[in-house]
Amino acid sequence: MAVVDIDETEVIGEAHWTVFLPVLAFAVLFAGFWFVLDLVGRGATIPGRFAFLVLVLVTPLLTLFSFLRFQTARISRSFDGLWVERGWPSMTPRHVSFDAIADVGVAHPPIGGRFGAGHLTVILRSGERVTVRDLSDVDALARRIREAEPGPVDAEQAGEKRRPEA
Repeated sequence: MAVVDIDETEVIGEAHWTVFLPVLAFAVLFAGFWFVLDLVGRGATIPGRFAFLVLVLVTPLLTLFSFLRFQTARISRSFDGLWVERGWPSMTPRHVSFDAIADVGVAHPPIGGRFGAGHLTVILRSGERVTVRDLSDVDALARRIREAEPGPVDAEQAGEKRRPEA
């Protein structure tokens, strides 16, 4: 007796925590550089001050950038296709109908791939490619997109409320 609202979507792919690895490597590199300079008594010199300033000013900005990307990169399934959100700073969601999808490609980056992250590329019949980077479990996500068919989204699985019939 319930009808699924056509605006309901089910999130099927989200960002992986490895989006923070470059920030971590950056922070460790500059902290180590500053620590070594400070250890040999040159922490107050120009290179030491530069390393410290980069560590305390740039690292938080990179962390914020990574956090925003982590929170906004996702792929959702709707009744007739996919909503692809590539993540911050590209905040415009893109709708891709199931009929327009020619194939789905998966790539595993060298470091992120070891932890289960990957890049998903939706290849459209027009030849255009839409890529979302640093997603969790991209192999299962690609398989799920290949097997997807148009139809209503299961609102209970998506965590949405159903709207009663009028």
